[in-house]
Amino acid sequence: MKRYLQKLVSEVLGGMFENGQISALPQFEISALPPAKQKFGDYSINVAHAIAREGKFNANDVAGIIAQKLKENDDQAMLGEVNVANGFVNIFASPKALQKNAQNCASDKIEIEQIGSSGGRTRKIVFEYSSPNTNKPLHIGHTRNDVYGMACINLLRAAGFEVTAAEIINNRGIHIMKSMLMYMKYGKGATPQSTGTKGDHFVGKFYAMFDQENLKFAKKVGESSLGGELRHDVPPRNHDVPPDKPLSQYDALRGGSHAAPPDKSQSHGEASPEQSFIEQTPLEKEALNLLQKWEAGDAQTRALWKKMNAWFYEGLKETYAREGSQFDDVEYESEIFDKGKDLVLDGVKKGIFQREPDGSVSVDLSSQGLDKKYLLRAGGTTLYMTQDLYLWDLRNKKFKPDLALVTTGSEQAYHFAVLKNIFKLLEYPWADSFSHLPYEHVYLGNSKMSSRAGNTVSADDLLLNVKEKVRRTMQNSQKIKARAEDEDLVEDIAFAAIKYGYLKFDRNTKIYFDMDETIQVEGNTGPHIQYTYARIRSILDQAVATSATTVDTTSGATAGTTAGAKATATVDVIAKASATAAATTTGSRAPDFSALSAPEELSLLRFLLHWEEAVLQAALEYKPSLLCAYLFELSAKYNSFYEKHSVLKAESAELKTARLILSGIVANILANGLALLGIKAPAKM
Repeated sequence: MKRYLQKLVSEVLGGMFENGQISALPQFEISALPPAKQKFGDYSINVAHAIAREGKFNANDVAGIIAQKLKENDDQAMLGEVNVANGFVNIFASPKALQKNAQNCASDKIEIEQIGSSGGRTRKIVFEYSSPNTNKPLHIGHTRNDVYGMACINLLRAAGFEVTAAEIINNRGIHIMKSMLMYMKYGKGATPQSTGTKGDHFVGKFYAMFDQENLKFAKKVGESSLGGELRHDVPPRNHDVPPDKPLSQYDALRGGSHAAPPDKSQSHGEASPEQSFIEQTPLEKEALNLLQKWEAGDAQTRALWKKMNAWFYEGLKETYAREGSQFDDVEYESEIFDKGKDLVLDGVKKGIFQREPDGSVSVDLSSQGLDKKYLLRAGGTTLYMTQDLYLWDLRNKKFKPDLALVTTGSEQAYHFAVLKNIFKLLEYPWADSFSHLPYEHVYLGNSKMSSRAGNTVSADDLLLNVKEKVRRTMQNSQKIKARAEDEDLVEDIAFAAIKYGYLKFDRNTKIYFDMDETIQVEGNTGPHIQYTYARIRSILDQAVATSATTVDTTSGATAGTTAGAKATATVDVIAKASATAAATTTGSRAPDFSALSAPEELSLLRFLLHWEEAVLQAALEYKPSLLCAYLFELSAKYNSFYEKHSVLKAESAELKTARLILSGIVANILANGLALLGIKAPAKM
């Protein structure tokens, strides 16, 4: 509908320009009116204000002229009532428009405008997300990254973009050596298999052990020397590394994605007292020595590194499979960490980067409100910034993207602002559109969770805790009829609680995760939307069971995520509704909603108009939260309808038919929408 309106308004404005009624073609916006303002129309157009300002006219008069011309040019009879208020043109969709939109929503593949494939060319996007370290399992912050990244990718693909899901596995550095060192000291030949431990948790146990052992030393010596609490991770993220220090000494932790180098305020100074002290502890020295052996290619060190990384990969693979994260391109830090030097030296030749007196290479970004950044140390070794330059240069050559996106925690904002400006200097075609999508942290709020790693709650711990809550809720619920012993269903509901619980918030919002709230089947939760879908499926199943039709009711598919796919539609839902309608009326399966007249029915029909718009807006703005809001409102509207009107005991066969098919369409959209968010829609709850 919105596409039709855009075309119609453009034609009207073009005619007014040709007739001399306006001196220029103004920009205009067609807005979907929110549910609270549905009484004014389905859409609102603001163009009259711009024309009135330009010609010093009355905005209401201009809007009246536009409204009249829109009605005259509406050759497809898609416009219902068109009115003017405060200079805005407000439009109601006609019954024909509602019917046509509903037919699209009833199809097995709901049509979404392919804006990513306009003009005969599909636009390409590289979207980086996740990118974990191999020294510990994913934690609740990583889960937000993974859930957000995959939802954005699903939405962009649904809108017609060709998206490469990418990650870099941070599998080398001082943090990896810490795990290895503790295994060498205390592992005693144990393996994940021999201990019955998931591989990433097995490796993470030894990383945590390093911190524990190091803190024992710190408590004895460090606090008295430094006069306060000792920070035991080095170095701080998101800033720059002194160019005269050895690479192994300043391997920043990537923290679930990119780590940037240490505090820029220390770019030319000495390391802080905390940092200098911690680098002199016996364990830190041993870890640094191990890293130097790794860099020198020591066979024994490399063999243990490969073994422990392999354990981690097995655990990570299992986590990714459960949460639905998938990747088309995976790079490994160990394969590119020393690359990028030639890229920087070429930039020096072109005058883009500067050679410092000590031999290091920098780029001055002070004119962009940033800082001087070092790209090579005096000895010629690379930095994380250099590594990222190489990584994206590699992706540029492999995929030739039109758009490059990366999502990490908000603490990485400075690093990626620098990176974007360097891309511009190197004249990458996608440099201006390179976007860092930062997200805020996740906190547990009032939730108490058991964790295998003490203070850190892993992604696996989160799922186990939420599943246990779901299981207890199912046992005590008056609404949920499914058995709590159904492990697949318990996990589907748990993931709905987690994913929707993350995605309903804008990425710039801090999340205080509350298990008790997120698992409820009432309120703005994933399980609530799943429950609404299952409720509709139950209605349709009952309709089939009591009708003369022989439609198969056992083949109901559950919407879920598939690699690179648009949302998987529940075709059988619409088939059941249509077939049941055919068996109880005239035999026609074409949706006919002329019998619908109640306010709740019409409100539902009109809200279906905005499904496509919600998907497109969520995709283009990288805001899955907008789709969450749409699905929640759709669920609320359907439940309001259902509370007041019977579907199976409608007053007439025609009304039953219309309500059955309307119910099936709502279920279809809910299933498709949940799938875009990476959430399954169970047929029964």
